[in-house]
Amino acid sequence: MADSGGNPFFDPFNLMRFAPQTLTQDILRGWSLISITENNSSAPDTEKRIVEQESYGRQIGKLTDAVLCLIDDLPDDKRDAQAYVELAALKDRIDKLKAESATKRLNRWQDDLSLLKASDPAEYSRQIERLKAYLA
Repeated sequence: MADSGGNPFFDPFNLMRFAPQTLTQDILRGWSLISITENNSSAPDTEKRIVEQESYGRQIGKLTDAVLCLIDDLPDDKRDAQAYVELAALKDRIDKLKAESATKRLNRWQDDLSLLKASDPAEYSRQIERLKAYLA
């Protein structure tokens, strides 16, 4: 190993403290596999605007919630239809995926705070104060 001359910034093992713990990056953010054209929509400009504001996932989620509410109002002997059971199971799986995603985002947030604490203590303190105010 090369001599760092006592300078901690030239010590590769010391530099590892500053490296992020998670190295992930979105590729083609905002890119979609769905193409809305005149071939599949009578009003593609309108549909594009709607999807920009209310994703298909959000729309389907609201419909799923509404259908499950309607199912809850059915008599007990009508609630066990296979389609209803599968819809409830699908919702449960989606809710678990959302919770896992939230946990991953919070873990990245913690990694970022650790990086700030080590590399920019003043900005770290400013962000901590903002978080305290938000949590209050």
